[in-house]
Amino acid sequence: MTVDEAIKSLEARVAYGKKNYPGYPTHDIQLGIEALKAVKEARLGILDLMPSALPGEAKE
Repeated sequence: MTVDEAIKSLEARVAYGKKNYPGYPTHDIQLGIEALKAVKEARLGILDLMPSALPGEAKE
């Protein structure tokens, strides 16, 4: 699973929980989404500075 897929999966879980279960605790999931977005940005920054640092990955 890629970082983008994980973010989409968690966002879908939050949307489903809010729609179907009033009071569904989404705060922790939101924190996970923000952490994954930070990881994605960091990886893109690494690829900008040193493309060979993450072999096999292309910049999105």
